[in-house]
Amino acid sequence: MAKLADIAKVLNLNVSVVSRALNPNPDKNAVVKKETAELIRKTAAEMGYVPNRQAAFLGKGKGATIFCYLPDVSTRLINDLMFGITEEAGRENFPVNFFFGKNIDDFKNFLHHGKRIPHTGLITFPPSKMSSEMQELFQQYYEKCSNILFLNTISNAPKTEELFSQIPTLNIDEYYGGMLAGKHLRQCNCDEFLIIGEKNQLGIFEERERGFTDFLLSAGVNINKISFAEIEDFPFKKGMKYGIFADSDYVALNTYPVWARKNLELGKDILLVGFDDIFYSRISNPSLTTVHQPARLEGHVAVKKMINMIFGKTEQSETLKPFLAVRESTGGNRPDPEHPELESCLE
Repeated sequence: MAKLADIAKVLNLNVSVVSRALNPNPDKNAVVKKETAELIRKTAAEMGYVPNRQAAFLGKGKGATIFCYLPDVSTRLINDLMFGITEEAGRENFPVNFFFGKNIDDFKNFLHHGKRIPHTGLITFPPSKMSSEMQELFQQYYEKCSNILFLNTISNAPKTEELFSQIPTLNIDEYYGGMLAGKHLRQCNCDEFLIIGEKNQLGIFEERERGFTDFLLSAGVNINKISFAEIEDFPFKKGMKYGIFADSDYVALNTYPVWARKNLELGKDILLVGFDDIFYSRISNPSLTTVHQPARLEGHVAVKKMINMIFGKTEQSETLKPFLAVRESTGGNRPDPEHPELESCLE
């Protein structure tokens, strides 16, 4: 692995000049000429130079480690998010520690733990509800470690942004995802459109459902909303084509036995779209058309933002666009589970 001295020797420069050029937060009074700095960075990349983050931060009495607190659930979304975080942190040579929790007490324990251990920043899903005690505890944590990035507040904890408006957020645009579902089913020339979700209670999937509904209403199309329990008694008619949006893949996949009992063919009589793109949606029979949340990309962007914050830059909140994976449940093709990038997608 190349060292600063190696780069300096190749370029016939002083090590201190090379160090300043490669420092993401250089001293304003120790400027390196733009042309020289670009040459140094180019040479460093060619020589495979990787900064020793731990040594740099320990020299300042800090730790280079990025903490990540995530929900303790094993899903494609969490797995992809972790892959993205570790890939980007690895490229930047920042160590990462993952912590997981199921409830507010787990989060509270993490905050107490985190305050005692040196680290550079926190990437986290905030809890859906914060008591006054938790708000105070989190504020104490924030005062000690100001580099915090919230993930997925739209579906997880929308009120958190009001409580901690100074903390940037990174979300996936669920409203846009719902619009994609509506647009696709509209293009399939369905006769009737339905949403399957908790009736009269939008809850955490509010934005998904709102995007679907707004798109179709703007096109002059009416939508019925029914709960999962009401599917059995809904008067589906043979010969009609129903465009149905389920507010999650789990809900969508659980409807499969219903269509079989009603002698309705999924992909022909029933065109069904889910949301999340869990692994089972790819291997179900028929495979499920669904809104894919780009969690791996989210992990990459989260670490990039965190590193910018660590080196003193101000980061703004950002929303990433999902895409629609078109599969057999709406007349598309069966995907290769190992190569989802080859699927037909609507953006």
